[in-house]
Amino acid sequence: MRLESVKELKKTAPTVLARHSIRPFAMAFDSSDNLGFLPTLALGIYPSGKHDYQLAVHVNNKSDLEFIQPILSKARGEVNIQVIGNLHPQTLPVRQKYLKRPLSIGVSISHGDGIAKTGTLGCFVRKRGQSSPQPLILSNNHVLANENNAQIGAPIIQPAIWDEGNFNTDRIATLQEFVPLIPSKVNFVDAAIAKVEANTVVNLSELVGIGSLKGVYQGEIGEDEDYQELIVAKVGRTTGTTWGRINAFELDHISLDYNPELKSCIFNGIMAIEGREDNQPFSRPGDSGAIIVNQKGYAVALLFAGSDIGGKNNLGLTYAIPIDIVLKELDIELAVN
Repeated sequence: MRLESVKELKKTAPTVLARHSIRPFAMAFDSSDNLGFLPTLALGIYPSGKHDYQLAVHVNNKSDLEFIQPILSKARGEVNIQVIGNLHPQTLPVRQKYLKRPLSIGVSISHGDGIAKTGTLGCFVRKRGQSSPQPLILSNNHVLANENNAQIGAPIIQPAIWDEGNFNTDRIATLQEFVPLIPSKVNFVDAAIAKVEANTVVNLSELVGIGSLKGVYQGEIGEDEDYQELIVAKVGRTTGTTWGRINAFELDHISLDYNPELKSCIFNGIMAIEGREDNQPFSRPGDSGAIIVNQKGYAVALLFAGSDIGGKNNLGLTYAIPIDIVLKELDIELAVN
């Protein structure tokens, strides 16, 4: 199917579903509901071949599949369905201490709170137009800002607190800015930045096992003449260097629960990635915040969540926010030299 046709199908799918779903008779459908009546359903675009696309449909449970039958009929079978199980932020507690100096992309970090969750140092950035000698660290809100609960200036630890990092001796940065996460609303990004406190960075762009971070990918995902642009990689705290393939893009209505007070955070325009190896997922808990790059070393997205199952090897899908949206929201640019 042509890309324009899939985008139109994705646009009209909520209306099609609403018309065929049993709803309280007093409620009128409003497209602004954003599929609120079916929170486990996300719609996007699946690249099925060079210049060929299908509608991507991600559901949490097999029981949800009955709801998408109207879409299957309208799409005439041009649908890629992923049953993903539970979706969760990719943070994880506890492993043996790994102190990394100088700092580098992909190492374990966390907020300094004793119960903070463990994530990954995504990459180094600077405020747009500024040339500070000390770079900033880019990762997720739920890694650096403790899921909205941190104060600006709070300490950032490497390794993470739950990786036996020490609050007094392993402090490497302070929280500078984060984008608040809003429950039951559409969120643009899950991102935060922290200011490196000392001269602890030597190589700003090294990606272990991949090469160097070159900059930001300027193309349109799925529209590049080189179909291999769909092959991506990342360096993360838990799984290290892994390679994957973009399974879907422009996914809307990804719903994520962070904690009991921060539930049903909706994300639109999201990218999904599957592992390329039969026995290895692209990411696991602890990899939150990792920068995702294409084969040439250009950044495409920021990792923030993952599922239990789904993808080619059924070991789970990784969900990531397009990097250009992250950079724009925080008014930052990559620091690569």
